[in-house]
Amino acid sequence: MASVAQKRWKLLGSAIREAAAAAGKAADAASAGEQGDGADVSVRKFSTFGLFTVTPASNVDSGSDSSSGSGSSSAGQDGGGGGGEWMHFAMRRAGGDGSSGSSLHGAGQVNADRVVAFLVWQPHVRVSLRDMMGFNNTGNVCVWPSEEVLAHWCLQPSQAQRFSGKRVCELGAGRAGLAGLAVACAYLSPASSSPSAPQQHEGGVLEVLLTDGNEASVACLQRCVEGNRARFGGTAVSAELLRWDRAAAMPALAGRFDLLLCADCLFFEEAHVDLLHVMAVLLEPTAGEVIVVAPRRGHSLSNFVAAAEGLFHVTRCDNFDDHITALCDQAEASAETSGFKSDLHRPVLLRLVPRQRP
Repeated sequence: MASVAQKRWKLLGSAIREAAAAAGKAADAASAGEQGDGADVSVRKFSTFGLFTVTPASNVDSGSDSSSGSGSSSAGQDGGGGGGEWMHFAMRRAGGDGSSGSSLHGAGQVNADRVVAFLVWQPHVRVSLRDMMGFNNTGNVCVWPSEEVLAHWCLQPSQAQRFSGKRVCELGAGRAGLAGLAVACAYLSPASSSPSAPQQHEGGVLEVLLTDGNEASVACLQRCVEGNRARFGGTAVSAELLRWDRAAAMPALAGRFDLLLCADCLFFEEAHVDLLHVMAVLLEPTAGEVIVVAPRRGHSLSNFVAAAEGLFHVTRCDNFDDHITALCDQAEASAETSGFKSDLHRPVLLRLVPRQRP
């Protein structure tokens, strides 16, 4: 059986080789005067579903950003220093009737703008042998398709009530934390409210915590939080290191979160038990739930479900969003050019709720 380190080598090595090829292609396009559309944020051959418009923050007119905390904050204007650049992620929200538009669930508490936008720090990735042999570094290599799909799902009008007055934690958020940032920017709590008073937050999300087990990823997440601070209203948003360990008690986080989000974190099967332990400890015991979006990846997803069923009731949804299903079908029909592989890229949504409630 291949070791964890060998699996990381295979996964990350493939991603880095494709990143180099993508960089060469981008350089050729730039020299020819072509305009990119921001789709190549990820480093795989199939990189994105195109759910976000991604643009260098330096190219964004601050007056055109209608989301909360309008404009590309000062972090976006100066590029955030060396070693990377700020990227402007924007998604047009659907209205309650399914059309593009706003979705109102309490004035001043849910971002009513048509576009939810935020900044993501994109480092110039250089993955060393030491990085690969250490704690999971896959979140530093690229933004994975399941991340944007989870963010898209969170922003659907039908999900707004799910976040009302809740504390949310994203596990394995990588360097971008797309779902967590999207939630924090879309479901605002009043700026004057105290995070310790849930009754004052009935229209927005109380708290969003972005976590990852890799220190470099967490550094990026913390930079993203500070770069978007003006967009969060009164919602408490932070990022911290959290490694999955089946023996960890995590007293500061135990029972704290109503909703856990997790995107494409199931590929290392050796970590399934540790991840499930963390989920069980962090989740609020009376009404908490976990939402996981991940592709099948061979048997990794089904094996995770089998392991989870000892602690959770698991609901699996293969076609959970008509738009995502249509995009997958379209990409699969042109797989030779798109690079889409259903086993690796078609997302599945899992909902987990504890088997034993107090």
